[in-house]
Amino acid sequence: MFFKNDVIRMVYSVPIRLLSSSCLVPEQALKKVRPFNEIPGPSGRYNMPFIGQVFHYVPFGQYLPSTFTDFLCDLRCQYGPIVRQRAGMHWMVFLFNPDDIQHIMFHYEKYPLRPTSHLMYSYAKRNNIPLSMAFQNKEKWVAARKPIQEVILKPCVVSKYFSEFTDIVDDFLMRRIGRDNRISDVLEELTRLTMENSGILCFNRRLGSFSLDQQELLSNIKDVHAYLGQSFDIFPWYRLFPTNFYLDFEKAYDTVRNTTRESLHGCLETINFKRRMLSTGLNNVTFLEKLLLDNRMSHDSVESAITDMFIAGTDATANALSFVLYHLAKNPLVQDRLCEEITRCCTQDLICESSFADMPYLKACIKESLRLVPPLRDGVRRHVEKDTVVAGFHIPKGTTLVFCNSVISSDENYFPEAHKYKPERWLRNSPLRSSIHPFAVLPYGFGRRNCIGQRFAELQMRIFIVKLLQEFSVSLAEKDEHLPYIYTIFAAPSKKFSLQLERRIEKQDDTRCVA
Repeated sequence: MFFKNDVIRMVYSVPIRLLSSSCLVPEQALKKVRPFNEIPGPSGRYNMPFIGQVFHYVPFGQYLPSTFTDFLCDLRCQYGPIVRQRAGMHWMVFLFNPDDIQHIMFHYEKYPLRPTSHLMYSYAKRNNIPLSMAFQNKEKWVAARKPIQEVILKPCVVSKYFSEFTDIVDDFLMRRIGRDNRISDVLEELTRLTMENSGILCFNRRLGSFSLDQQELLSNIKDVHAYLGQSFDIFPWYRLFPTNFYLDFEKAYDTVRNTTRESLHGCLETINFKRRMLSTGLNNVTFLEKLLLDNRMSHDSVESAITDMFIAGTDATANALSFVLYHLAKNPLVQDRLCEEITRCCTQDLICESSFADMPYLKACIKESLRLVPPLRDGVRRHVEKDTVVAGFHIPKGTTLVFCNSVISSDENYFPEAHKYKPERWLRNSPLRSSIHPFAVLPYGFGRRNCIGQRFAELQMRIFIVKLLQEFSVSLAEKDEHLPYIYTIFAAPSKKFSLQLERRIEKQDDTRCVA
């Protein structure tokens, strides 16, 4: 149901080129559009081209790039729901109202534009390789994404990996939990887990992360995202010449890409072997094999896509899962309720993919953690291709719109008791659910440029949480420990933390499990 203010806001979200008599837009609405320079925001030295943004950060200002959300919160408090800030020669506009985000999201151009990474662009240019879909725009983005999404977005493709992901979790629980029933350095251990899962999806093989020392590969995966995150906050001298910063990034990315290259070579040999042995053609083709067999993708394009999917799938999923486990460990009543749901849905401790359909509380526990610790430091970004009107202000071409869900998701105006971990707020029968704005929390983005690996990330987290809680109750090794986080590309714990595990026993009535 739309109200008067919603209709007015929809009018303001329509690009100027569409505001005509054919749209039946009142002339007075056009007169209400305010100029871009009236958008509130930092002024003075902060508006200087290229260097203005620097003055917000240490040593000139009080903020750190890794705690960018603190900066956004202060902007929201000082200037309101829409804020303008200089970014290079252009401008960024921060949006803190989910209504504005919703209307922008629903009024895409044909190809939603996203600012690309100068660092990744420089690497691709110097090494003469194509960018993956994450760093492309317009027709090139469509060409890069279409062959992948035609395969990976099919539910049956995700289902193929269920048993393998389950086996990996069983292997993890057997090999990586210490004799003291503790998971030490949770993020490090979970990165080994997600790297094994990503290896199955992206490389058609396990990487041996639980038994071999894969520290170099683990470190380089994290370094790639650390450098990419830093690149948004420094002047891109590396575009002119290969700086030490660029060379460090190149070394880290090369290490991961070489792993991809070796795996693709092995996969091609397997495909050729199958072709020789099977006269009827290839059956039960994997995700990687389908990409290699797709004539629309060059070998270098597959290599770029798989490398970036492997890095993102490993790092982002491990970080997100770390925070879910932290919140469950810190909230034993929530953990008990989740364990009851698991016991009810998984008879005789057996887990199958269809079980998840009857586990709304498990999904709520994950979503609530993603609300409290949004994966992206500021949120979705969109590059304005044509002059547009947002929230009553004229937005010129070339402006970057930043959807600040990392601030909205902890705003008391949208989430009562916003800083409390309350998964029940996401349940359908909860009175809190009806008041949640659908665009207040967007951990995977939205629309045509949403996270293409969302289903695989969710599947990994669900399997691990269920298997872990079937065997153990979980608590923090250090009671009442607070877990701060920082941002590189994704949110990550800023310090090591450990989980203490205690084996569960079943009650005689078999209705729930207790420690």
